[in-house]
Amino acid sequence: FLPVKTGSKDEIGKLSASFNQTAINLRKMLKDREAFAVRAAHELRTPIAKGRIAAQMDTGEYGELYRKIFKNLDIFTDELLKVHKLKNTDEATNEKFSAETVLTTALDRVFIESEEEIVVKFENDFLIEGVFEYAVIIVRNLIENGLKYKTENPLEIIVENRTIKTSNAFSQNTQNNYGGYGIGLKMCEEIAENFGWKLIGDFSIDRAVFKVEF
Repeated sequence: FLPVKTGSKDEIGKLSASFNQTAINLRKMLKDREAFAVRAAHELRTPIAKGRIAAQMDTGEYGELYRKIFKNLDIFTDELLKVHKLKNTDEATNEKFSAETVLTTALDRVFIESEEEIVVKFENDFLIEGVFEYAVIIVRNLIENGLKYKTENPLEIIVENRTIKTSNAFSQNTQNNYGGYGIGLKMCEEIAENFGWKLIGDFSIDRAVFKVEF
C-alpha cells in the first residue's frame, strides 16, 4: 500500500491518516507472519531430518507412508526458505533448462498414492529461462493443488506451447477454498512475476485449470 499524502486536518485528513495507519499495521502483520513461518521452517528442519532417518529404519506396514510424509514435510520447509530468500536477496542467477526436467523433478517431489491419479500429456519440450528450483516449486504446487481438490481421477498435466498446465475435475463448493498445500498459489504467482513468467487459473462448471506460461 502507498501512503495517502494529505496535510489537511478535516475529515478527509483524518480518514487519510486512518488509512495510512491501517496500511502500516497490515504491512507489519504480513511481515510478522512471514518471519514466523521462516523461523518455524528453520526449527522444523532438525526434527524432520530425524524423522526421515527413523522412517528409513522402519520396515513395518507403515514405513513407506512415513517416509513419504517426512519427505513432503522436508520439501515444504525447503520451499518456504527458498521463497523467503528470493524475496529478500538479489542473488538469483538465471539459467536455461528444459520443461521436461522441471516436470520430472516436480513429480518426484509429489506424494502420489496411485498411478491412476495422474496422466501426463507431453506435446513438446521447450527451454525455460530463470532459476530451475523456483520453476519446480511452482509446478509441484500446481500438481499438489490439483491432487488435493480433484473430485475424480485423473489429474491431467499438459506440456505444450511454452506452458505447463494442470486440469482436474472439481466441485464449485471448493472453489473459494482452492488454495494449496505448501507455499500456495499466491506465493507461486509472486515467484512467476519475479522471473517474468505468468500463472493463470481458470474455473469452468466442473473443471479447474491452472497453467504457468514460461
